[in-house]
Amino acid sequence: MAASSLTRKVSEDNMILSSKRIELPSWAVPAKGESFLEPIGDSRYLHCPVDLTKQAVVSVGRSDISDLQLLHSASSRRHAVIFHHPNGQCYIVDCGSAHGTFVNGTRVSSEATRGAKPYRIRKGSLVRFGGPGSPQFILKMFSVGLRSLLHNFQSRQTVPSLTKAVKDEPPLSW
Repeated sequence: MAASSLTRKVSEDNMILSSKRIELPSWAVPAKGESFLEPIGDSRYLHCPVDLTKQAVVSVGRSDISDLQLLHSASSRRHAVIFHHPNGQCYIVDCGSAHGTFVNGTRVSSEATRGAKPYRIRKGSLVRFGGPGSPQFILKMFSVGLRSLLHNFQSRQTVPSLTKAVKDEPPLSW
């Protein structure tokens, strides 16, 4: 392939990618409390958990500029975006990926499909980026951060009578 045709192909690919921009909602905010995607299955050896509280929109794809870089051939360069609503709900939009984005086994409509809308992801949902064998994650969300909860628990003073009652109880036996 000649250098000029390679340059033309690369620039055409860039034009296609830039024409597939999705319009992100102006209301998108970083998640509150604790919210992250945790890799499961074989994905846990290749991917780290992703904290969704650090930014309003998390890009997902094979591209090295993605916030969550997918390391699988069935994942697209610009695969999906994830964002949160101010009320705490989490949403995902497929960016026209070739092999799809799945939430609990259901394919999310893609930007390439007319009328594609953000798909709500509930805590505990299984999210797969691509066909079978592609990276899988589980969405873990807590309205209060675990560290904050532990700090509040430790800073509370225990009621003396409650503490005495617990100490006087016999140990549990199985």
